[in-house]
Amino acid sequence: MNLYEIGQERDMNGLGKMVEDAMNSIQQNILDQRTPGNAKRKIKIEITVEPGESRNLANIEYTVKTELAPLEGKSTGADVRNGMRPMASPEYYTDGQVGLHDVLDD
Repeated sequence: MNLYEIGQERDMNGLGKMVEDAMNSIQQNILDQRTPGNAKRKIKIEITVEPGESRNLANIEYTVKTELAPLEGKSTGADVRNGMRPMASPEYYTDGQVGLHDVLDD
């Protein structure tokens, strides 16, 4: 038995496919510039086999979990005297400066 045989009757939810999806998640997390580049990522595969009374058949349960690098925090400024308005609000712009809301569609 190999990973692709476990749960293959469940179409896209077989164990092999779940491991592939977990690897893709890790790849995307590594490529995300908002995560620490050298952080370790993990895939945990758990397989539980519960034999029946006759020992002729068994129920197999499986899970795949990922541990990804977290997004790194950032900081910004806020005007405390003006209702905690973000410093990126238009009234804080210098001449000629634009904000994201000026160039993105709603």
